[in-house]
Amino acid sequence: MLKIGHILLLEIQPNDELENNDTILYKTRISDIQNNMIFIEMPTEIKSGKFRHLQDGVELFVRFNSEDDVKYGFSSFVIGTKKEGIRQILIKKPSPDEFIHIDDRKYLRVPANLELALQSSNHHRFLAKTVDISGGGIAFICEEQVEVNQSFRCWLLIQHKNEHIQHIPFEGKVLRMKKLDSDRTKVMLHFMKIDEEDRRSIIRYCFERQLELRKK
Repeated sequence: MLKIGHILLLEIQPNDELENNDTILYKTRISDIQNNMIFIEMPTEIKSGKFRHLQDGVELFVRFNSEDDVKYGFSSFVIGTKKEGIRQILIKKPSPDEFIHIDDRKYLRVPANLELALQSSNHHRFLAKTVDISGGGIAFICEEQVEVNQSFRCWLLIQHKNEHIQHIPFEGKVLRMKKLDSDRTKVMLHFMKIDEEDRRSIIRYCFERQLELRKK
């Protein structure tokens, strides 16, 4: 699935000591593959174009397109540096069952059990638990009467890897629903209005959650 010359996008977990804790996106290319290692060129930050050297142990989520243009991803980490000639970074090569198929949705979706508060247009309020989350929306389970295309004001509670707790407000719209039993319904909610910094925080949480699930 991975070949020399493949372009990779690296989502690198931010340094908690930095003021900006957004997940940073880098671009690189596979220069060699040996045994359980992938050799990559020095990554460049997509936003600034600056090169970055990655220290041993840095965790990353890697995305790429296969030759038939199917999107895949996998979790990895830096295991060393090769300094002969052009400097290269060595990252752990995933086993076949560690590849994740990423569908056509823009954002990675991960399972998550998070607290969610909702308020309808008639000011009815209720609490729910999420099933999964992405940078584009969430799915949650509820026992309330909900309709497709209904809009809500929402508040989501997330806790990051550094134990920082964040309350994220947003406005969402119900895209579809699935009846689970006589009392419970699974609701898929799309973010209509959300601060982009809050969206990036959710994307960062998804990244952290993906790494956590891969370690289990």
